[in-house]
Amino acid sequence: MEIENQKIENLRVHDEVLEDFSYIDCTFNQCHFTNVKMKNCCFDHCTFIDCTFFTVSFDFCSMRNCGFTGCDLIGINWNQLQGRSTVFSAAEYMRKCIIKYNSFMMLKLIKFDFSESVIQESYFQECNCSKADFRKVDFPRTVFQNCDLTGTDFRDAQHYTIDIVGNKLKGAKFSFPEAINLLNTLGVVIEQ
Repeated sequence: MEIENQKIENLRVHDEVLEDFSYIDCTFNQCHFTNVKMKNCCFDHCTFIDCTFFTVSFDFCSMRNCGFTGCDLIGINWNQLQGRSTVFSAAEYMRKCIIKYNSFMMLKLIKFDFSESVIQESYFQECNCSKADFRKVDFPRTVFQNCDLTGTDFRDAQHYTIDIVGNKLKGAKFSFPEAINLLNTLGVVIEQ
C-alpha cells in the first residue's frame, strides 16, 4: 500500500507486523511503534515529530532522507535501514531526540544533525560522521570506534568518551572543561 503526502497523527502500533507499506513525503506526529516488526516497508522523505520507536525491527525495509525531531528511538539498528542505495542516508537528522541502545555501524552520517539529543548506551562503529553536529548532546556510555569525526562539532556536549587515537578528530570542535575527557582514554591523570 502506498501512502503519499499524508499527515499521520497519534497512530499506535503494538506487537504487530506491518508489511508492504510505502510512505512518501509523509509527516508522522505523536505516533508510537512498540515491539513492531516491519517487513518490506519504505519511508521516503518522511518527517517524524514526537514519535516513539521502541524495539522495532526492520526486514527488507528502506528509509531514505527522513528526519526525526523530539522522538524516542529505543533499540534501533540503523544498519537495517541503509536502504537499497548507499547514496542516500536513512535519515538526515535526529534533533532533540532520546536515542538509547542504538547501533550505527559503517554508516555515512556526513553533516548529520544530532543536536540537543541524548545518545545513551549507543554504538558508533566505522561511521563517517565528518562535519556532524553533536552540539549540546549528552553521551552517557556511548562508544565511538574507528569513526571519522573530522570537523565534527561537539561544543557544549557532555559525558562523551572518545578514543583520540582510534578515531579521526582533525578539526573537531570541543568546549572546555568537558574536552578534558578526551585525555581519559590515554590514561592521563589531571588534578586541580
